[in-house]
Amino acid sequence: MNDFFKWVSNNPIANTVLPIAFIIIVISITLIYIVAFFQGREIQFWPPHIGHRTVNPAASHPNRSSQGYSSASISRRGFIPIAIGTFVGIVTGWLFGQQKPSIPTSQDSQPPQRTEWKMHTFLGKSVRKTILWKAPEMVCNRVSELTNGQFKIELVRTGKTEEILRKVNKGEIQCGYSGTYYGDNYKALYFACAIPFGLNPQQQNAWLYYKKNPDDKFTFVQTIYHRVGFKKIISFPAGATGGQMGGWFNKEINNTDDFDGLKMRIPGLGGDVLSKFGVITHKELEKSGDKIPVDEAVKRLKEGKLDAVEWTGPYDDIQLGLNRFI
Repeated sequence: MNDFFKWVSNNPIANTVLPIAFIIIVISITLIYIVAFFQGREIQFWPPHIGHRTVNPAASHPNRSSQGYSSASISRRGFIPIAIGTFVGIVTGWLFGQQKPSIPTSQDSQPPQRTEWKMHTFLGKSVRKTILWKAPEMVCNRVSELTNGQFKIELVRTGKTEEILRKVNKGEIQCGYSGTYYGDNYKALYFACAIPFGLNPQQQNAWLYYKKNPDDKFTFVQTIYHRVGFKKIISFPAGATGGQMGGWFNKEINNTDDFDGLKMRIPGLGGDVLSKFGVITHKELEKSGDKIPVDEAVKRLKEGKLDAVEWTGPYDDIQLGLNRFI
């Protein structure tokens, strides 16, 4: 019942219609009883009953005059609780109607202020078939839904991770969506996202939400951003790939010597580690100005110009077609 009244209170139409309908019903029933009363019909308040019109028993049966008088008196006395019930019903309906929230006039009301942000992400059209491509869009849509459209985030698919971080920190854009294991200048942020042979999903969430002290304003990971110079950035998890596979290779890898000389698309700490074993990562290849987005890396794997490509996990990797060229 509390849920019903709460629903009525929050629904302007129900808040207006229900009290009016209640009052109309009560008044209609009352009028029926009043008409029946003046017609001399027998009236019973509960259970509701309106009888036939009574005949004065004194005219045809003189000996039953007292009984007829008693019956007529009872019918009229029955009208008293009806009148009382009607009055209570009308008052109740009126009080119920007073519970609806007041509607401010145009003079003292102001429309809610709408907030509009921009979000930049490195996830461009090269990965549009993947789940990860949809993740930042889902965040923008969820924020809009939760605020009834009063908080809009426009998604712009442009920029690299470090560029996005700097723009957010300077206030040039309001937010960004990326994995911070991309880039070389802020390697401490690798641990704010993902590392090879790292944590499982439960451990990862525990780490990302960890605080040294429960009363701390920021999580420990958020303080890492501040310590590397991004003092105006507050990071938080907004989607995860789970454990990543480590790459698709066009030849079998049996020992560390098999890595020597391989050309591979792999970012972050994983790329730094494999480069120690002789792997030529796309970071080295791009130093000559040869940009290799993911879709181009898949194409080169097919053509034999790359020996291995790493992206995220089985589903998205299959969407990119990585499994077809090994």
